[in-house]
Amino acid sequence: MENKSEKLIAANYEFAKYFFSELKDNFDILAMEGEVLSKDEMGNIIDLSIAAEDCSTEQAGVINILKEKWLSYIEAGSGVSDGLTRVIHYISDLQARYAR
Repeated sequence: MENKSEKLIAANYEFAKYFFSELKDNFDILAMEGEVLSKDEMGNIIDLSIAAEDCSTEQAGVINILKEKWLSYIEAGSGVSDGLTRVIHYISDLQARYAR
């Protein structure tokens, strides 16, 4: 299953990287302004962003897979922002691996 998910993410690389890069940029701007979002609040923003972006079913599936990856990073001790950075690196790594 992991391999299938990885290939799906790699196939939607540009969208996924854009989506999570925008989330991270917005999160960092809010943090600079003193607004700190919890993991639950950020998770809700991800869910709302899927609807706002008018994602296809496939794109929404990719974002949900990556949201779970992000949550696993947080549970392993990463902060919200660091977890987003790790997801962006993960997306790039998958794209490089499957682009061959």
